[in-house]
Amino acid sequence: MIKWILTQRKTNCHPSPFSWTLGQDLSSRCGKSMGGRSYGNMLCIWKDKIVFLYTNENEIKKVKEQVLKLIKTHPGHPEFVKNKFLKVSFEFISFSKSLQKKRLTRASNKELWQWYQKYIKLYHKSYIWGEPIAWIGKESLEQELISYFSNLLNKQKKIGLFDQYFNLLITPPEIPFIFKEERDLLKIALKIKENKEWCNLFSLSVSQILSKIQQFPKINQEIEKHYQKYTWVPYDYGALLWDKKHFIKELKRWIKKKDLSQRLKYLLKYSQVLKQKQTKIINECNIPEYYQQLFRALQTCSFLFDFKKEIYTKSHYFVKGLLEEIAQRLNLDLVGVQYLTPEEIKRILLLNKKVPYERIKERQKLWIIHWPGDGSVVLLENEKARNFLRKIESAEEAKEETCIIKGQIACPGKYKGRVRIILDARKIGEMKKGEILVTAMTSPDYILAIKKAGAIVTDEGGLTCHAAIVSRELGIPCVIGTKIGTKVLKTGDKVEVDAQKGVVKKTESR
Repeated sequence: MIKWILTQRKTNCHPSPFSWTLGQDLSSRCGKSMGGRSYGNMLCIWKDKIVFLYTNENEIKKVKEQVLKLIKTHPGHPEFVKNKFLKVSFEFISFSKSLQKKRLTRASNKELWQWYQKYIKLYHKSYIWGEPIAWIGKESLEQELISYFSNLLNKQKKIGLFDQYFNLLITPPEIPFIFKEERDLLKIALKIKENKEWCNLFSLSVSQILSKIQQFPKINQEIEKHYQKYTWVPYDYGALLWDKKHFIKELKRWIKKKDLSQRLKYLLKYSQVLKQKQTKIINECNIPEYYQQLFRALQTCSFLFDFKKEIYTKSHYFVKGLLEEIAQRLNLDLVGVQYLTPEEIKRILLLNKKVPYERIKERQKLWIIHWPGDGSVVLLENEKARNFLRKIESAEEAKEETCIIKGQIACPGKYKGRVRIILDARKIGEMKKGEILVTAMTSPDYILAIKKAGAIVTDEGGLTCHAAIVSRELGIPCVIGTKIGTKVLKTGDKVEVDAQKGVVKKTESR
C-alpha cells in the first residue's frame, strides 16, 4: 500500500499545461538527470483551486538515497545538469517569449493548438534538467553536509558558529533574481534621489506621480523599462503581476531610506563578497577539497532551484496570452481553460467537440491526477475523487492541540508578535508590518509580505528554500519545515518565534 506524503501546497497553480507537464516529468521522465530513477508515484489533488502535491514516501526515500550516492561519487554532476539546463531552457524561454508577438486573434484554431503543443513539448524537454535534481539534491545533500560540518566544528570547538558558517557555505554565489530586480530598482532610486526635480516629483502621492510622470520623459522611460522587464516576478503559476504603480510605491519607499546607497553597493558586489566569505570559512575550518566539492554541488542545486523558478515564471507569464485566446474561443476564463487536459483542448480546437462546462466546474471543486510512474496518467473525478480524498485525509491527522511547533532554523533570532496566515499570494495586502508570516511555503510573489514580517514560519522547505534565503538576506528570524504551522496557528494568535532553537510557541489564542 502506498504511503502518501504531502510534499507541497500551492494556490493559483492549475492543472494544464503546467502541473500536467511537470507531473509526468517528475514521475517517470527525469531519470536522465538523476542517475536513472525518477520520482515514481505522484499525485496532485485540486480542491477548490488549491493544489496539493503528494509523493510516495518509500519511493522518494530511494530516490534521495540514489541521488546522494550519485553526487557523492560524482560531485560535478549537478554542474553538468546545470549546463544542460542553461542550454535547453534558452530554447524554451525564447519560444515562450515569441508567443507575445503572435497575432493570436487572427490565428486559426490549428495554429493555436500547434503553439500550445510546442510549448508543452519544450516544457518537457527543459524541465527534466531543471527541478528534479535541484529539489532532491538539495534535500539529500543538506542533511549529509549538516552532519559533516557540525562534527567538524565540534572537533574544532566552533559549534557556536555553525548556523552562520553553514548558511554562508550553502548559498550559491549567483545573485537570486528577486535581488536582481531590487538592485536594478535601487539604481533608479539613486538617480531620483540625486536629481532635485525628480526628487520633488516623488515627494507627491503615488496617484499624483502617475499623472505627472509623463512630463519627465527620461525617468519615466527608465521606470517603464524596469516595469516591462520585471512585471512577471510575482506571477509564479498565475498569482499576480507587478504594475507600474507598484514600482513607483517601491521607489518612494527606497528614496526615503538612509541606507539606499549602502544596500545598492552590497547588491552590486553580492557575488564577490559572498565568495570571499566562503573562502575565508573554508580556510579557517580547513575543509578538505572533497567536501568543498559537495558544498559546491549543493550551491549548484540551490542555484538551479532559483534559476528554474525564474525561467518557468517568465514562461507562465509569456504563455498567458495564448491561454486567454484559447479560453475566449471556448467561452471560458483563464482559470477554466486550465482544467481541460491537453488532449481535450486538441479535440475541441481541431475537431469542434463540445466544451464540457459542467465537468470543468466540478474539476475546480475537486480533481485528482495520479501519475503511477510508468508514463501513464489516471484521472479521478466526482465520487471516485471524493472517496480517494477521504482516504488521504483520514491518514493526515495533524496534532492541532499542540502549543509548541518545531522546525528547522533558517535565520536565527527571536520575535514575539501576532500571526498572519497567508496561503494565497493575492492576499499579501492583508499583511501588517511586524506580524509573523505563517504560510505553507514562500515564493517570489510573497516578497512584499516578507519585507513586512517580524518573523517567518513555514510548513515546508529546507535551508536553501526561498524563505530561508530571503530571511537570511533580510535578517528576519525564520523557522522552516514545521509541517503543521498553518494547521495549528490562526491569524491573530500571539506566538513567540525562537529561531535560535527552531521552536514556535503559542502564547495566546486569538
